[in-house]
Amino acid sequence: MNFVKLIFTLLSIGILMSCEKENKDVISNASIAGYVQKGQFIKGSTISAYALNDKLIATGESFPSVIKDDLGSFAISAEVAAPYLELQAEGYYFVENTGETSTAPIYLNAIVNSLQKKVNINLLTTITSGRIKKLINDGQSFNSAKKQAEKEIMNTFSAYSKDVTIGFEEMNISEDGKSNAVLLAISCLIQEGRNAGEIQKLIFDISSDLEADGNLSDKLLNDIFNENRSVSIPDVVRNLIKYYNNNGIDDFKIPPFYAILNKEYSSGFHIISLGDILSPDGFDMDVQGGTKEYYAISYDNFVTESDVDWITAEIIEVCTNLYKLTINVSPSTHVSGRTGHLYIKSKSGEILYTNTTNQRGNGQRIYIELKENSPRSKTLTDEDKVNINGKDYNLLFDNLSNMYYVDLPKTDEGYGISNMPEMVVAGKNGDVLCATFTYNNEINEFISDNITTTRIKKDISNGAVQSGKIPYYAALKGISGHELPNPAFAKLETACALLTLQFKQDNSSIQNIEKIEIEINPDGFLAGEVTTCMYPDQSIFDPSYIVPETEYKNKSNKLTIHNINSDNKVSLLIHPQIIQYIKCTAYNTDGSQLFQIANNMNFELRKGTNANFTFTITE
Repeated sequence: MNFVKLIFTLLSIGILMSCEKENKDVISNASIAGYVQKGQFIKGSTISAYALNDKLIATGESFPSVIKDDLGSFAISAEVAAPYLELQAEGYYFVENTGETSTAPIYLNAIVNSLQKKVNINLLTTITSGRIKKLINDGQSFNSAKKQAEKEIMNTFSAYSKDVTIGFEEMNISEDGKSNAVLLAISCLIQEGRNAGEIQKLIFDISSDLEADGNLSDKLLNDIFNENRSVSIPDVVRNLIKYYNNNGIDDFKIPPFYAILNKEYSSGFHIISLGDILSPDGFDMDVQGGTKEYYAISYDNFVTESDVDWITAEIIEVCTNLYKLTINVSPSTHVSGRTGHLYIKSKSGEILYTNTTNQRGNGQRIYIELKENSPRSKTLTDEDKVNINGKDYNLLFDNLSNMYYVDLPKTDEGYGISNMPEMVVAGKNGDVLCATFTYNNEINEFISDNITTTRIKKDISNGAVQSGKIPYYAALKGISGHELPNPAFAKLETACALLTLQFKQDNSSIQNIEKIEIEINPDGFLAGEVTTCMYPDQSIFDPSYIVPETEYKNKSNKLTIHNINSDNKVSLLIHPQIIQYIKCTAYNTDGSQLFQIANNMNFELRKGTNANFTFTITE
């Protein structure tokens, strides 16, 4: 890098043979202001003005300054006894292609008349400085040499030349206009895929090649216009907008460089997002509402239209063919999330762009799943319902999280949840969340995929046998100082046990069992209602918890179970308890008793237990 800097210094003090008569007089009180841009040089970068005599030989005077803001602006005021100045800047710069600051500093320069008040330093002033000196050395005036050098380099970028109507030192990538667009396009093209060191070398190579004869070698041309280096128009626009916004620059402009680099952007409508952020539950707007900002490149008039009254839009023209689109979303009073659309349409009504807003509701979202390793093989389905605080809800499916959920009104009292409204009702008992289980005294055999798939008779029509469900439940409630998160996640725990009874006789199966009457110890519970607390003392977390007798209604230690398959097995759901005695009386299809067995035992059925008892009938 020091070598490159030395080259620029040597070039600046070279002896040239001609000068302009009008510049031979001593000039004083020079005042020059402008911008240094590859992308914008960062604040604090250095810049110096070196005085040159009428032969463009350095007089030894120099006037240092610094870049004073994030647009790369500078100002130098001094008494200068020379007709010309060479401005040299060194610093880091904003890389519009990537949205980052350069990894190393670069050098840019410009040769100007010291009478000029406004001068910008950029890629093109740097590339042509050596050529200007060469042409002056060959006998041309400063103005003539400058115009020729600018024309020669634009011949290289012939597709852009028709749009250049001002001098290179007047171009500014932060202002509107076609000439400025050419500078930004060339800056992006040369930057693409290169770091600061590679950029500096390429600038020097172009400057040196142009200096000799006003042309560039095929090798350099291939390097500049490499088809594998494609500039992303949306990325550059997005990066520049974010750069200006982050640095508090409100009244910024982006010249229309996009059509120069990509024909696709020379017509039509193109939306540029600043980066939509979706929450894990798929919402891009919170319940309080807010705004979403986009930018659009458009060559034709367009209008906005919304399919809901809570989404509106504002359009502001930023600069040539570039518009700012602000989408306003009102606060939501809905419990569930809501979705609305804003359409960008042409004057003829063609939809050019659709923006979808998914706004979170002001209720409580709860994602629900069943605990792993449960007796039930099936997961939740679209057909399932849940009971929450005594009310039934259909489950909704979130494709983003691949989970089922419900949206509920917010409450500080918590949520009692169960997955089987027909059997378990979740609600409250005083201040405690609880679940009330209903066990009928006459039931059909429980059929579960993982238990009786091979037992279902072939002659039973589809739908006659339904796969059974295991009831689950859970409770959610915030604690002091910690609100329930939104969304919240509930993993439902198994609420009862599954009991399978199998009967044999002399090592052979007993067939044609139509129903079985079951009786257990007198204090046992097979039918009726029982209410068990779910929060904060629920027995899921306290194995020693015993349901008080006052929480039972119509309690019975007997039930009748109909054997759908008429085979030697029956399965039933049973409330967690200790079984000390069991009696089973079996009947065949005509109502005749087949057998009766009675056994004493001491077996604890806990939540989630999948118990199998086998009884052998002896003559």
